[in-house]
Formats: sequence, C-alpha cells, structure tokens
Amino acid sequence: MKRLFIFLLAIAAAVSCIDKEPFLYRIVTFGYVGSDGSLLADDGIKYVFPAGIPDEAWSKAPRVVAVIDATEQTADSTYNARLQQYMVPLYKAPVVLTDPQVPDSLGTTDIAVSSVWYSGRCLNMTNVIKAIDGEKAGNHVINLMADMRGDSQDTLRFEVHHRTVLEEAPTELSHDYSFYSSFPIASLMPKRDSVVVKVSWTWEGKPASVSGKVKI
Repeated sequence: MKRLFIFLLAIAAAVSCIDKEPFLYRIVTFGYVGSDGSLLADDGIKYVFPAGIPDEAWSKAPRVVAVIDATEQTADSTYNARLQQYMVPLYKAPVVLTDPQVPDSLGTTDIAVSSVWYSGRCLNMTNVIKAIDGEKAGNHVINLMADMRGDSQDTLRFEVHHRTVLEEAPTELSHDYSFYSSFPIASLMPKRDSVVVKVSWTWEGKPASVSGKVKI
C-alpha cells in the first residue's frame, strides 16, 4: 500500500498563505504530540517548537496532522521547527467483528476512502461523506470495522462505516465533506514482516475497495 500524504483543500490553501521565513524544509505529517508539546512524526523525526505551541487543544490532541517548517537540526532525528498549522483527525480504535452478521449500528450511510496508508501504527485515511452546511459534527459517526470472521493470516480486512442521525438530505442541499481519520491497528497486525491490508467501503450505493501490502 503506497504511503501518501494528501493535502486537503483547507491545508493546501493555508500553506500558500503562511510566512516565508527561512527554513530547511516544510512537511505535512501525521504524528503524536508529546507531553512537552513536541511532535513525534510518523517517520520517527521529533520536532521541537521553541516559540511554543498554539493552544491547549494541541497538547490534548491524541494525534494530529501538522504543517511544519524544520528550521534547525539539533540532534539525530530531532529538529527545531515552527508549527504553521494543524488539525486533529478523527482518531478511534477499530471495532473488531467476530460475529457472522455486521450490525447496522456500525452505519450504513455512504462514505468514500480517497486515500489510505499505514504509518504511526495506524491505518490513516482521507474520507468523504455527504454533509449539509451548518449541521453539527455529532450528526455523523465513523467506524472502522476489523473483519476477523475468517482466516486473517494473509490478509487483514477492514470496512469503513458511516452512521448519521439525520434522514437522507436532498441532493441539492448536501455537499462532499472531506476529513482525515486515523485508526490504531498495531495490535491486530500479525507477527510477520508484512501483511496484505484490504479496506472496503460503500459510496453512492456501490461497494469499493483497495488493497496493498504493508510492511510491519
């Protein structure tokens, strides 16, 4: 499975407007926020922010997607940096299914996967759902189901589900809403060098899937 970082429109627009002070390189990355406010990126690089962090939400976020300018290397795999922008992705454990039937409570509303990759011990995605302007975020629940009903030695199978508390909106009132999601799946990985991961979903009433080999 190819490891990709996808720029959502909101990030891409913001990056074009941020300051032009000198830096070594700029990166958009997933990572974990440390107790000192630093960021451990999924590639193992630690970023320290001498100017401080933007707000309390950064410190409390379990996982973030951040736009970072590395300004100075201070040690092996450690850089001083400027935090330009960040967002908190959906981050939740997958639902492990062993029963024969998939419960409707996981969600039966359309959701698309526009990209997917494994890094930071997580299955990361950019997803798309239908939403209505001004509606509450709590109207939508996203679940990743780990299908453990069969032999998973060669392939790990996942399904992305979307549940909404709203009745289906008229097409003219809805729009495509894109967001990042991240699901910790390290505990489900077999004890081997690699495994095939298959991710399935339903969009516009049609089933779709993608699969690829992941190095563990």
